[in-house]
Amino acid sequence: MSKLHPARTLPFRDLLDALRAARAERLVYEQMGPGGLRLYCYTNSCVYDAQWNDATLIARGLVLDVENETVVATPSTRRCRSSRPRPMTCRRTPRASSSASTTACG
Repeated sequence: MSKLHPARTLPFRDLLDALRAARAERLVYEQMGPGGLRLYCYTNSCVYDAQWNDATLIARGLVLDVENETVVATPSTRRCRSSRPRPMTCRRTPRASSSASTTACG
């Protein structure tokens, strides 16, 4: 039996208010998508300053349809060995065939 993502257990307005408050503190960013969808994720400052809270943890990869008050997509829950979240990091690596670089995630 799978566990529901926390975003699916909260009243929509409470979820949106928490995300907006975290956005005002620059802990979460919002990106507009097609059809009025909104993507949420935590910011670098949230990670570097260890400002984790319920809203920042819920925000990772969350997609909302605000007009219809619907949670459209949620990521799978991360399982980390440490007590704090470990976001996936991206780093630049040089390409063998050119001076351009690619992004390696891990």
